[in-house]
Amino acid sequence: MKKILLGMASIGLLTLSACGGADETKENNKQQEENKVKTEQTVSVESNKKESTKQAHTFKVDWKDNSKVNVESANIDIATNLKDGTQLLYEVRNSNNDTDRLDGTFEVKGGTAQTTLNLSNFQDGEITIRIRFYPFQQSEELRKIYGDAGENLTGQKVVMKSVGNIVGEEYKINK
Repeated sequence: MKKILLGMASIGLLTLSACGGADETKENNKQQEENKVKTEQTVSVESNKKESTKQAHTFKVDWKDNSKVNVESANIDIATNLKDGTQLLYEVRNSNNDTDRLDGTFEVKGGTAQTTLNLSNFQDGEITIRIRFYPFQQSEELRKIYGDAGENLTGQKVVMKSVGNIVGEEYKINK
């Protein structure tokens, strides 16, 4: 009789511990599900914060080209809201030879970017003048405004290129 009672007690204890284990498993699953929901909510909130920060930091580029180009010179004159100190790049090439070249930079000051390029020594041919604003070439302070690859830039003159968003002008003249 003792053996039977002892056996029944053992079975009862095993059953209770199995039930308790199931309850613990259910509780653990419930906690894991709650943590997953909290994590998803946190990720969603962080994602929304990043989106609103990104939207809050867009920079709409105003760019009006008032330049005058002829066979003797290119008087580059751009009215813009780009920040003072923003560097613009110029490249001048003659399609007939590799020796007629000009490369350099000029900067935005007080809402304008101006420079004069002397083309009088260029030989006959098609001369191409490119003016470019590349955000990745700017100072760290300006890249914070424009984005490292111009991702914060918007506006009619903003163009997506392989290097990011840029702004530019191109002129062609025949000499």
